[in-house]
Amino acid sequence: MDNNFWKDLSVIYQRTLAFTRTEEAVEELMQLMDDLDLALSDAIYACETKRSAMDTALEHIELN
Repeated sequence: MDNNFWKDLSVIYQRTLAFTRTEEAVEELMQLMDDLDLALSDAIYACETKRSAMDTALEHIELN
């Protein structure tokens, strides 16, 4: 994982998550969001990156 969001949720809600880049892990995260009645939305419409998806590597950000 590139950030602490999912790790924080797993600690706060005492859920064990896989933290892998697999279809099963994505389904697990989607189930967690569904169980918690939460939704995510990306605030960035478009941007350029420096070979990384981390927020600190984003440039020329166009917001939604």
